[in-house]
Amino acid sequence: MRRCVISLLALVVAAFACAGNALGAYNPKMFVSDSPDSVSVDVELAAGDDATAAVTLYAPPGTRLSARQRGIGVFIAGVDIAGRDLGDVPGQLQVANGADPAIAAATTACTGTATHAAVWELTTLPNPRLPAPIDIPVSVDKVTGAEAAFSSYMLRICFHSPYVPASQGGEPNGVKLYSIVLGGLGSLTPPAGKDLRWTGTFVPYEVGTKTPNLPASAESQAIASSPVRFRLAGKDVVSRHVVGRGRHRHVITVHRARLVGRLTAAGEGQAGADYTLVSNRKPGGEDVATGKTNARGAFTRLVALPRTTIFVADVALGRHDIAEDCTPLLPISTNPLIIPTYTAITSATIALISNVVTVRKRRA
Repeated sequence: MRRCVISLLALVVAAFACAGNALGAYNPKMFVSDSPDSVSVDVELAAGDDATAAVTLYAPPGTRLSARQRGIGVFIAGVDIAGRDLGDVPGQLQVANGADPAIAAATTACTGTATHAAVWELTTLPNPRLPAPIDIPVSVDKVTGAEAAFSSYMLRICFHSPYVPASQGGEPNGVKLYSIVLGGLGSLTPPAGKDLRWTGTFVPYEVGTKTPNLPASAESQAIASSPVRFRLAGKDVVSRHVVGRGRHRHVITVHRARLVGRLTAAGEGQAGADYTLVSNRKPGGEDVATGKTNARGAFTRLVALPRTTIFVADVALGRHDIAEDCTPLLPISTNPLIIPTYTAITSATIALISNVVTVRKRRA
């Protein structure tokens, strides 16, 4: 179990940070989803929480940024307009032109520089619920200095305040994004290993202003592992049974498919994951078995095999909070010293589909 290790100067502030902020108005949590070829990051707040001014997401050490920046992934935002919750609004996460004057001005205002390893853009799709599209740049930079001890790349996002009009630098129409999902980050490749920690720092606005509320800042971590794999194997298991007596005695041959699946993350079995086995016996597929993986992350099922059959399985391991002591990794500011409130450590979500297996019924 980890301990809060903070300088003496920070002990008083850190005591409040380690205690959490369950009753506060700003409690972001970060979740990570594992998949074989990409990572997704989900930042969640309640619709009624204070508006976010800035987000910094730190990828684990050893994460690589692809030199080939093409389409990145998907973007989903939880949107609130003047207290009216619109729910999730879909969008795209795509490569942006960092040299574009408007984008360069936005990234400079957010990070202090217009030079970045990559610049992406969050763009909502046309939506009748939104008075105007939302476009927000994302600055991607190599981490240096003390932060390199726990990260390799950081993603920085800044938001305009929904509390003031656009003429004063606020977000038009009072739009507030209270959650964001950055899905399918194929440009970021995590290293192989377990306990790969993403760290997020979050700064809210003072309600009713465009001033960042640094003392109310928060930090959250999400634990992932790489690579994640879900493999399925199957074969025809034949058994013979004698039935009847005398001249009515005969042998019945029974064919069953023996299907074995295993879910691993960084080579370790993942227990308690929900799985569903599906066959092609009916158009559109037929669920033939469900259950949970055992302590080794595995399962074995025998199902009837009336003919050669194709099988596939899906598996899901839900996210949850992890009970550990907190360690805020970095202060929001040093003069004055402000340590963020620590909100949660969470486990990664895993949702995978196995390889396709054809189990051939052997001839008698």
